[in-house]
Amino acid sequence: MDLGQATLLVVAVYGVVELGKALIGEPYNTNPRVLVLLVLAVSFAMTFLVAETAWADEQVIGEVPMDQMSTASLILVSLLVAGAQTLVSSGVGALRNFGRGDPVPNQKGDVWIQRSKVPSSSSPSSSSSLPPVETVSQPSPE
Repeated sequence: MDLGQATLLVVAVYGVVELGKALIGEPYNTNPRVLVLLVLAVSFAMTFLVAETAWADEQVIGEVPMDQMSTASLILVSLLVAGAQTLVSSGVGALRNFGRGDPVPNQKGDVWIQRSKVPSSSSPSSSSSLPPVETVSQPSPE
């Protein structure tokens, strides 16, 4: 099964969705409902557009040229492309945010602390810098 053309379609949809997000701006480009509608609209538009072009006979997905696919097949391809675009977008977002998260807490004894929250004049064992401890009681077996 040749999925190279489907991969190119996913990349094209990703690029158009990123342009669409830049055009619609805040706060809509972070609203999940708006993004789902945008991804679906772009996916359907791109799939049906490619299927109607002069190069549709060269765009083969699963051994079937796109110009020979039925409408139901094109809808299925559009949905699969939209899902794949979502995975690509999540992966790209994860790579962009790699290493930018909150500092990892350090374990000193039994107390978890963050260096940025501990005053420089006090030691980690000082009771004023420790977070409150929450105890959870276990129900007794009967």
